[in-house]
Amino acid sequence: MATGNSTQAPDPAAPPRRRPGRPVGSTAGRSVRREEYLEGIIGAIRRIGPDATLAELAAGAGMSKPVLYDHFTDRLGLTAAVVGKLTETVAADALLAVMSGGEPEELLAKVFDVFVSFVEREPQIYGWVIRVAGDLPAGGLSELPMATEAGAHLSKLIGSVLRAAGVDSGGAEPWAFGTVGFALAATDWWLNRRSMSRQDFVNYLAKFVWGGLSSSGVEKIDMVTLLGAIPAMVDAGREVMESIERPAGERPAGGGEGRDA
Repeated sequence: MATGNSTQAPDPAAPPRRRPGRPVGSTAGRSVRREEYLEGIIGAIRRIGPDATLAELAAGAGMSKPVLYDHFTDRLGLTAAVVGKLTETVAADALLAVMSGGEPEELLAKVFDVFVSFVEREPQIYGWVIRVAGDLPAGGLSELPMATEAGAHLSKLIGSVLRAAGVDSGGAEPWAFGTVGFALAATDWWLNRRSMSRQDFVNYLAKFVWGGLSSSGVEKIDMVTLLGAIPAMVDAGREVMESIERPAGERPAGGGEGRDA
């Protein structure tokens, strides 16, 4: 017979209860919590701006600074997570742009336009990400998550295009990272000067890049080649972001925490 002091058996389907701020008990739960924090941090960057500190972002996302470090390690790790999250949308938009078809220069202009329009929509986040470059050690731009992931993706794509054309693909990686640096510097110039329309700007970027590819013997960029390169591009980008998001002591030489005030 049940008494007033009997304890009801817990519902096995109910989620485990825990105090706020404590680590969740499972990898899946921790991953969900990390995504929630990341969304909060991105929102805080939009509100505070490019100069937002880790302490301000932690407060804006409803966590303590130690919890931020627990999930993202340091500023570089957090930047990698922010870039990885936003890249999902940018990459999807770029793929849709390419799938719409067109001549090589037109396709390249569409891809550049996806990036430039993102920067226009998200100036605070772009500024915060780029600010990391000034906080890095000797590695400089090569350690910037946005540059490393974009370079990894682009090197796979350029390599596929060169091989499909039957020409030397040895230059794919330096060309890819050179193009990323060129695009970042040119976009920064355009944002500050605005001396031409966005369409003219991306057309000039496309003309420059296509000039290099066509001079190597590439005559076209076909859909089969682009689609075939996607799995390798995704894998390359994942490897880059995973290496950056490791604890600082486990990263390849040259990585660093940067300022984290």
